[in-house]
This record gives sequence, C-alpha cells and structure tokens, in this order.
Amino acid sequence: MFLLSWHPSFILPLPKDHQFPMVKYEKVKDYLLTRTIVTSSNFTIPKLVPIEILNLVHTEEYIQKTVTGAQTEAEIRRIGFPYSSKMVRRERLICGAMIQAAENSLKHRISFNMAGGTHHAFAEYGSAYCIFNDMAVAAQYLLSKSLVQRVLIVDLDVHQGNGTASIFANKPNVFTFSMHGASSFPLKKQQSDCDIALPDSTNNAEYLTLLSTNLGQITERFKPQIVLYQAGVDLMWCDKLGRISLTTNGIRERDRIVFEHCLSRNIPVAGCIGGGYASDINLIVEAHCNTIISAKEILLKYK
Repeated sequence: MFLLSWHPSFILPLPKDHQFPMVKYEKVKDYLLTRTIVTSSNFTIPKLVPIEILNLVHTEEYIQKTVTGAQTEAEIRRIGFPYSSKMVRRERLICGAMIQAAENSLKHRISFNMAGGTHHAFAEYGSAYCIFNDMAVAAQYLLSKSLVQRVLIVDLDVHQGNGTASIFANKPNVFTFSMHGASSFPLKKQQSDCDIALPDSTNNAEYLTLLSTNLGQITERFKPQIVLYQAGVDLMWCDKLGRISLTTNGIRERDRIVFEHCLSRNIPVAGCIGGGYASDINLIVEAHCNTIISAKEILLKYK
C-alpha cells in the first residue's frame, strides 16, 4: 500500500506580508487525485505528535515557550511566521505525519509526509519557517522505539538542513547527508556528516553524478535501515530562492535515483515534499507530484 500522510491543517492562511505557498499542499493532492495517480484510499490522516516525542529532539524550555505562546518578538522573527496556536498545531501535525510516514515505510517500503521538511529548526529554537524539525523527530522516535538502529537523512532541498545537522552532530546512529546550494540560505552552514555544497547554476548532469556517487558511498559504508528523504524542489532553474539550474526532468531523475538506489537494496524510504518557491505555482505542484509519481513507479518495479 502506497500511503501519503496529509491533513487539511497543512493549508494555513497567513497575513499577506507573510505569504508562503501553503496552497500548494491542496493543489498537489488535487493533482494526484484528478490524474488518478493515487486514490483517496492512499491518503491517511496524521495524529498530533505528543509533547514527550517532541522532547526527544527539542528542549523542554523551547517546546513550552512555543506551545504556550511565550516566545519573544525576536524568537518569532527568527521563525518568520506570526505566532498562532494554529501554526503550532500544524507543525505538530507535520511531525506526526513524518512519524507515520516512517512507520508506514517500514511496512510498505515507501511512504510520504505530504508536507514537512522543516530542517531549519534547531533543538532549542525555530528558524526560517520551521518550528519543530519533523525529520529529526521521526528519526529519534524510530531509534527510541528500537524500530531501527541506523537512520540516513538524505536532504536534497536547495537549502542546507542546518538544524538537522546540528541536532545530530556526533550522533553515530543518524547520518546526515545534504546536497545544497553553496550560496543559498543559511549563510552560516552547520556541518552534516556529508555536505555537498553546489556552485550556482549546477546543471542536471553535474548534480545527478554527484548524487549517485555520494549516495552509493554513504549507503555502502553506513548501511542504513531507513532513509528519511527531504525532496524539496527548490533547485529548479526558475526557483526564487535557489540558484541551482535543474530542470523538471532533472528533479524527477533525482527522485528516481534515490528511490531506485534504496529499494534495490531493501532500504525503506520515508519522504517529505520540502520546499519549492517558483513564481508559477503550477511548476512547483508538477515537480512535487513527479516525486510521488517516481516513488510509485519504483515501488511497483520492486513489488
């Protein structure tokens, strides 16, 4: 069963001066359904992550300040969103969706959190539109339940997963692999277990060769029991926040490489759709949906 964790609360209205392409979540779902790529039976509703699970990653002080609305103005500015209890609930649902996707992937080989990729959230603070780090929470949950012993986080968003890298620094059970734009946010990068900093205008051929080579070396050495995959599409040539020059087909091939590599080695994959900021939202939606299409195609190939 190909399961996609999705919740209506992923779509959250924001003030005009804080607009963020949240409408894409509904458009992605509609695209997949209207083209019969999936059916409604493929979608599951995630649960709100409990506070004690968040506390596996985030400090108690930060969680309490966030949940109770006690953050300072400076802390809210660093996150980028205006504070609201609905926003906090949304982020807790995203973490719940990532845990659900991870558990489902252990049973069904590939599963997706249809939001998420909140990789700029650190243990003790949020930043850059990320409040709680969903992939870090899911990884720590799996380890705490002894469902796996080794987690590989493959972060292919154009922005480095600086929060994720910081959270898992010197933690041998989680390997963090990030391919990102060298000149993209954040200006000050953290140290992942493997960082590939890409120069501006990196093209399909250069990118895909680096991905295939490094992913192969990492999985051979680390032998992960699950991959958590941040599948941001903001490395598209027309993205407003990225400076990488992948085409739509290049991003689709990127996804195919990840899924093919993992499933051919019996490594389950739990994905999240990550970022995408092109001016034309239809291009973002198509790219995100291509990720799901690639996942389904590879899943069927190894059924």
